[in-house]
Amino acid sequence: MVKKGPSAFMDNDDEDFQGQTVEVGDWVVFRVGDGWQLNLRDTACRILTDRTIRMRLKTPGDIF
Repeated sequence: MVKKGPSAFMDNDDEDFQGQTVEVGDWVVFRVGDGWQLNLRDTACRILTDRTIRMRLKTPGDIF
């Protein structure tokens, strides 16, 4: 499940997201090495940049 900051998926000189975005609560696919691993309240998490998200899923069962 994803949460996002206020500047996520905003086009700039280096990146054009072509209208693609994710919403709070979406499930996303990313390469494990692209994220910064940490634990928040005993929950394994990864911090990612918007550029490293490869796709959005309705449920994690879509790929497993």
